[in-house]
Amino acid sequence: MFSVNNTTFDPGHYAGANIAPRCSNRYSEGDNMLLLGLALNKEFGSPLTRYNGKDVSFPNRTAMAKKNGSKYLVSLHTNYPTDGVICFISVSRPEDKIVAEKIGKTVANKLGIQFRGVRTRKNSYGTDYYGMIRIPQRYGIHGIIVEHGSHREHCSNTDEKRRLIIEAYREVFEGKTSTKDNGIKEKYNNGIIDLPAKGYWTIADNDREISFMQEELNIIGYELEIDGNFGPNTLEAVKEFQEFYDLEVDGYVGPNTVEKIGEVVEALEKNGIIDLPGKGYFTTKDEGYEVKLIQQTLKEIGFKLVVDGIYGSETRGAIKLFQAKYGLKVDGYAGKETVRALNNIIKEINIPTRRVIINGEQIGAFKVTDNIVEQVKENLDKADKIEIEKVE
Repeated sequence: MFSVNNTTFDPGHYAGANIAPRCSNRYSEGDNMLLLGLALNKEFGSPLTRYNGKDVSFPNRTAMAKKNGSKYLVSLHTNYPTDGVICFISVSRPEDKIVAEKIGKTVANKLGIQFRGVRTRKNSYGTDYYGMIRIPQRYGIHGIIVEHGSHREHCSNTDEKRRLIIEAYREVFEGKTSTKDNGIKEKYNNGIIDLPAKGYWTIADNDREISFMQEELNIIGYELEIDGNFGPNTLEAVKEFQEFYDLEVDGYVGPNTVEKIGEVVEALEKNGIIDLPGKGYFTTKDEGYEVKLIQQTLKEIGFKLVVDGIYGSETRGAIKLFQAKYGLKVDGYAGKETVRALNNIIKEINIPTRRVIINGEQIGAFKVTDNIVEQVKENLDKADKIEIEKVE
């Protein structure tokens, strides 16, 4: 049972992390989640994973919860850019949905904002994507990430919203969670973009669902400003996406386009995609799943290194060689441009391949994005039988 006595709170990130754009008070997720954690500690006596601005590794945060004898480790966050409360639980612990849903609904009701539901997210191994869920799971601890709304929603009246969140946790601890409808539509759509009454989004529309769509298109590889405005750049990205996936190229984001965006994002998340840490780069002494994915990608394309999840001198050296090969700044840091290049390679690796067989003889194996006809046209004039087979 979720209670004061068996819960450690984890103030996400570190001092100054994730400053919200366009917030006049320079709202920082790292700073404000520490303030929330300290307030929860003062109110309930629940221990924390950090009491200051220092960045603490996932294993050390988990070790603190284990030392405290905690059953639950609740990681405190706010989200960008998507509004509303959302909770993440382990793919291995579906029973945690009950607790996470109570927290999410109660916080959303107190703040008067949307509850986006409870979700899971897998990495390429089929286990938990988030370190603050995956690592506690190894030690029998129930890790739950709570996004208490967006950075934007906490920009103003921040102290009052912190007070309301504490009230919400008190109600959850006391078993007095409210089921009263706050008038804000709840979501249980596992990432599917909601459409308006007219049935589609298109140029000149403005809505937070469009922010969510822009975020997902960026995961796929586009570079859009996440502002909720369906402007010319978003229109161009949507049309490119529709053309690539053989959808009707009309710039209208309706059910078919929404479904395909969801499928592609799910596939990318399943196959792994490198996310930058809050500081904006990986370097020596960093460790974790993201570093392991960097190493796996480098090894896949021919660099020799041990895949151990630790960013040591060998990994730094491989990154330098990679940067030199791809015309990037050679500094050994896996920052924005380097990670973007690595993610593009991951996507290329995960594109399905087809064998082309002409008259019973395999001519070649090609990515589905390749112009296969162009590649084998010299063989077409002698072709009696052409077969294209999926490569498993």
